[in-house]
Amino acid sequence: MSDKIGICVNPKNPTAREVFLSDRSCWSEQETQQIEENFFFRLRLPNGTKKTTYKNRLDDVNLACNRLLSGRRHQLELLDLAISSGVTTMEWMQSLDAMNYSYQMDATDLCLYGTLESLGDNFHLLRDKSGRPLQFEIYGWALANHFGYGVLS
Repeated sequence: MSDKIGICVNPKNPTAREVFLSDRSCWSEQETQQIEENFFFRLRLPNGTKKTTYKNRLDDVNLACNRLLSGRRHQLELLDLAISSGVTTMEWMQSLDAMNYSYQMDATDLCLYGTLESLGDNFHLLRDKSGRPLQFEIYGWALANHFGYGVLS
């Protein structure tokens, strides 16, 4: 898979640059899912936790919510909190669309802003809004910040 910045995306070890600067139109749905799962696996938040996501993990919750909403004829005003990557929010919206519900979805999470920074051709990092590293890219290889606050902070 090639991207806008002229490098191949390694679906097993995608870097932040590859994920955010790629031409995703050439990825299949299966490749997109694998790339996103592996990207989040290699993304470490400052408190040491990992963000993980995978498709269909909340299908039972969507079904239960949709059952509770059944029979409603007015437009639904919905709020999804702590959406993380938004994968499950999109799946819930798709299930509502399939049931022809009229709705407005608001979704939020703690704001996680990131900055991609290049320190030469072979070292890049993704930092949060406070400047703490979330992921290192060294010679095209993604590494999570397992060291927490201390490294490059």
